[in-house]
Amino acid sequence: MKYLFLIILVNYSIFTFGQSNDSIPLPKTVIASIFTWTPLREAPDVASEINYRVPKGALLEVIGSSKEYLKVKYDSIEGYLVYALVSSNTQEFLAFVKYAKKIEEEKYRLEAEKKRIEEEQKVKKIKAERKVGLTKKYGSSAATRIADGKIWIGMTEQMLLESWGRPDDINTTVTRYGTSKQFVYGLGRYVYVENGKVDSWQN
Repeated sequence: MKYLFLIILVNYSIFTFGQSNDSIPLPKTVIASIFTWTPLREAPDVASEINYRVPKGALLEVIGSSKEYLKVKYDSIEGYLVYALVSSNTQEFLAFVKYAKKIEEEKYRLEAEKKRIEEEQKVKKIKAERKVGLTKKYGSSAATRIADGKIWIGMTEQMLLESWGRPDDINTTVTRYGTSKQFVYGLGRYVYVENGKVDSWQN
């Protein structure tokens, strides 16, 4: 429930930050300054249709903004273009650029937070499903300890593998009394298995 609320909150925040910036004061005009023919798009999206290409140096009337785009008019043609494609030294325009950049940064932060929450949910789901499977095989008590990465005297070799995973190496000794195994997990961790059950270990 907690994760569901967080995802809804992040989604709402991303949507809100992606809306119009019309509350920010804008300059009355700007100049197309980057390309010889600056694309004027139908919508504030790089994949949207190009309505017209305005010549470099053209004076554009600003009629609004959305996301990091300015809505402008050239002659009688209206369209959107990225604010980075125009120039203006007015305080209003500089304030808009600063605000638009802040919105983009916040949007990326919120998207990263959303992704982090979704990844945490996936991991939690995988752990829960694994716990269910372990409980069916070994019972609730043993399943909890295995899921927590614990080992204990008397646990089976299979339980050990479920808890700590495959070892780096296994040294096997067969005698008339049975089979002994040394599971080598690296970093000085050794687990000793006698006849299929954990007998001792050392770190």
